[in-house]
Amino acid sequence: MPQPYVGKERPVYGHFALLSRPLLAAHIGAIATLSSTVDEQWGMILATMLGASAEIGVEIYLALTGATSQGAVLNTVATQRLDAAAREHLKGLIKRHRSAATQRNRIVHGRWGILPSETDRLVLFERGWSPRATAALDGFLGRLDATTDPDAVPFVWPDAKPACYTARDFERVEQDLMDVSRELSDFRAMLLRKFRPLWLDEPDRTEASTTGMRPQE
Repeated sequence: MPQPYVGKERPVYGHFALLSRPLLAAHIGAIATLSSTVDEQWGMILATMLGASAEIGVEIYLALTGATSQGAVLNTVATQRLDAAAREHLKGLIKRHRSAATQRNRIVHGRWGILPSETDRLVLFERGWSPRATAALDGFLGRLDATTDPDAVPFVWPDAKPACYTARDFERVEQDLMDVSRELSDFRAMLLRKFRPLWLDEPDRTEASTTGMRPQE
């Protein structure tokens, strides 16, 4: 797992620094791509439960903002369409995905840098440091005595918490996302096998959509 950076060498941050480590930087793109694949899998699961095309399901899922909204829609549709066992399975998959998504978000939205003397590690700067530092500086400058009193306590930047990622750290996240994708694919296959015949036998889909269509439990 990633380790805190405690060395004395000053990391160099920025996209130009990252481009000087192309093999490691490529993992960030790989993780973003795998995450998009997982989102598409969720959209196809939603489509399957709604009886809609995969394209429509993916568009609906991607239009939802945030994991909370996406999970709420999936659970709401599942309440109408699935039995108790399948609903619990779905809840477990949502929880599983959130765990992987936390690591994905940290990596994809992170501020990356390098150690000039090392080529086998990238340094991830704490994402929330810049807002904290700006707020601390604004507060410091807002005190008149800080700028006019020569004996005032000098400004101290907030501590940062950078972390080092090796290729192996990135590969673990990639594997986790691939596992999630496979589990979602298996779940959708189960839905098609177990529930689709029952949904296709519904005499009136319009009426059923308002009364609930899940199989008898």
